Amino acid sequence: MHLKYRLQSLANSTTPAARLAAWQALPIRARLAAMRKYAAPSYPCRPFFQAAPTMADWRRALIHDPAFTQADIPHVHNNEWHSLNLSSAHVRDWWRGKDLSRHAAGWYVDDFCHDVTEPYAVRLDRFPDYIFPAISDPWNDCVTVDIADHFPNTDGGRLDAIYAANRWAEKWAEDSCKYYAKEEARARLADIRTEVRALIADIRALCPALGERKAAASALRDALTSLLSERSKLIEA
Repeated sequence: MHLKYRLQSLANSTTPAARLAAWQALPIRARLAAMRKYAAPSYPCRPFFQAAPTMADWRRALIHDPAFTQADIPHVHNNEWHSLNLSSAHVRDWWRGKDLSRHAAGWYVDDFCHDVTEPYAVRLDRFPDYIFPAISDPWNDCVTVDIADHFPNTDGGRLDAIYAANRWAEKWAEDSCKYYAKEEARARLADIRTEVRALIADIRALCPALGERKAAASALRDALTSLLSERSKLIEA
């Protein structure tokens, strides 16, 4: 079958009906155990904000949300296959970027140099004659596969897939770092607003005595000027 139609078949296997069928194919004990586990108050990832989600709500989350999926079925979005575990039956072979090339060791996705996304090459059970680039999820034991970018199942194709994945990982990491930098800037702006208001309140409270305490007034004004300058730089960034 032509690759185009195999890719269409893969996308069709991720519809809500396919997910429901895969969920119902699991033994009833496994389904009940999964819902009890994820519905526990101590579980860190709760998809519902209401006070008391029903079992039907949890079942819906477990079927449709890839973070809660119990059945081993793919999650395809546009041209990417998400949340695919390398130990899954869908994966025939995989290669780590840094094992094949010292130029493809991974990229930090935050400014604290904690989390890294790495390039991979994978050969999938549905497409054994192709190698696809993939990048690791820094927070889960899985990868995302670019099913639109494929290479022949050869040593050269494997290396080409690694280099393609490395470019993809670099771009994804840059976007991630920019996102976190913006979030940090927003948080810092909120802190600056609070500090500025406190300084202004202090200045107003000291107004009757400012003539006698010029050093204190100068220090307060300098602090306020510094905060406002930092605020302007954050807004411009």
